Amino acid sequence: MHKCKASAVKLPPEVHKEKKIYTPEQAEEFVDLLYSEAPLKHQLFATIAIICGLRRSEIVGLRYCDIDVDSHILRIKRAANYSRKKKEMYVGNTKTESSMRVIRLPQIVVDLYEKYKAEETAAKRYMGIRHTDDDYLFCDITYTKIMYNGIPYNYLKKMCAKHGMDFYGIHSMRHFVASAMIAKGTDAKTVSEILGHSTPATTLNIYTHAFNEVKARATDEIVDMLHINEKYCRHA
Repeated sequence: MHKCKASAVKLPPEVHKEKKIYTPEQAEEFVDLLYSEAPLKHQLFATIAIICGLRRSEIVGLRYCDIDVDSHILRIKRAANYSRKKKEMYVGNTKTESSMRVIRLPQIVVDLYEKYKAEETAAKRYMGIRHTDDDYLFCDITYTKIMYNGIPYNYLKKMCAKHGMDFYGIHSMRHFVASAMIAKGTDAKTVSEILGHSTPATTLNIYTHAFNEVKARATDEIVDMLHINEKYCRHA
C-alpha cells in the first residue's frame, strides 16, 4: 500500500462570503422603524448593537450595574451564549481579554436604558420580584433566566420582513459600526479598542477594504482642498 503524501493533497480554495454591511441610509431606516414599532427591550438591545458595536453575546451578558448613567460609561465584563449540549444559556468570559473594555455611551443609549430600567423594575414589582442592579439586563418573561440570545434576532428579522426591509443580522450591525468609524477617519487602534479586538492588526485585517478606501480618498481630499482639478487637470 502506498502512503499518500500530505503535500500532494490539494484542498479546494477557501470561499469567503462577502459581509453584508448596512449603508448609512439603511441603518437610519432601520433605526426609524425600530423606534416607531419595537418594544423598549428590543430598542435598547438593537441601539447598543448598531451604535456601540457590541457582540450579541456581550449585550445578552450585560447587568444593570455595567451601565453608569452619570458618567455615560458601559463596562463589558462577560458574554452569554447558548449551550447546544445543555440546551440553555450560560454566562462566561468575553471572547478575548481585550474584549473586556469600557465604552462611552451616547445620550440616546442612556435615555433608553433609564426608561427600560424603570419599566422592568415596575414589572418585577408587580410580580413580587425585588430588582437589584446585579440582575441581568435582558431576562426571560419570568425574570428567572437570562434571555435566549435568539430572541432579539428573531424579533428584528420579523419586524424588517413585515416592512420589506433588509435584515442582515445583529453581527452585521457591528460591521456597520466599524465601517462608519473608519469612514469618519477613526484610527485602527481606537476602532480595535471599541470593538474589543485582540490587537489593531485584527481590525486592519478584517476591515482592510474600508481602510484602503479611506486612504484612497485622502489624496483626493488634498487635491480638492487646493482646487487643482478644476484649475489644471484636463479631464476634470
